[in-house]
Parts: sequence; structure tokens; C-alpha cells
Amino acid sequence: MPRKIEITIEKFGKQLAVLELKEAQIPLSFSNLSQLTRLVTVVKKAGPLLLINIQLPMSPEGSIASGYKTGEVLTVPSSKSLAIVTQDKDSLPLEVYKAGTVKDGLENLLKLEDGSIVTLKAKIIAEEEQTV
Repeated sequence: MPRKIEITIEKFGKQLAVLELKEAQIPLSFSNLSQLTRLVTVVKKAGPLLLINIQLPMSPEGSIASGYKTGEVLTVPSSKSLAIVTQDKDSLPLEVYKAGTVKDGLENLLKLEDGSIVTLKAKIIAEEEQTV
């Protein structure tokens, strides 16, 4: 059964957002990311991206995609970070791979200031099977 990682982002104990990373999109990095349980880290703004440093090794995942939409979550292997797209872009200056989406709270993430300290809490859950 396909799995996903749900990451809750909190600031001062208040939930800001929930990210959903799908194993099918990042099969090579999923096992490393699944080791993430709780982490206090810093958020950096880099153009159309909000970078969240997680310091876990990530692998290149197939081919580099293009055409990024606001609210998509990407892996950035070179900086050991997750990135959230904050504005639609055709291309990005980094090697990134699509990993999932912001499930809830995108508007809160867009308001975060550069250098904000956040807490990540992650758990693995099974994806529900789609019935037709």
C-alpha cells in the first residue's frame, strides 16, 4: 500500500501548516525522510521558495521537473532541505524534485519571515486506496 509522510509545521506550539509527501514521488528519499519525527529548524526565503532545512540526506529522484505551482513541496538534495513553492514558476535555479503538497495552512507559510524558527512533527501514514 502506498505511504505518505505528513509533516506538521508549528511555531510557538501553534500549528501553521501540514505538508504531505508521497512515497510514489520520492521513492529514493522516502526512507531517510521517514526517520524524521520531531525537529526544530530555521526557515529561509529564497526567491519563490521557502526552504526548511532538515539535514537528512536526500537522493536525486528521476528527472528534474519543471512548472512549479504555489503550494507544492519539493526536495532539495544539495541543501538537505524541503522547499515550499510560494509563487508559480516555470523553472527554478536549484536541483529540486516534486515530493508532495501543502495540505493545509499555505497562507500561514506565506506570512513566515526569513529566519523564523519552526518545529516539524512527522508521521508516516498509509494512503487510502482510491475506489472507482
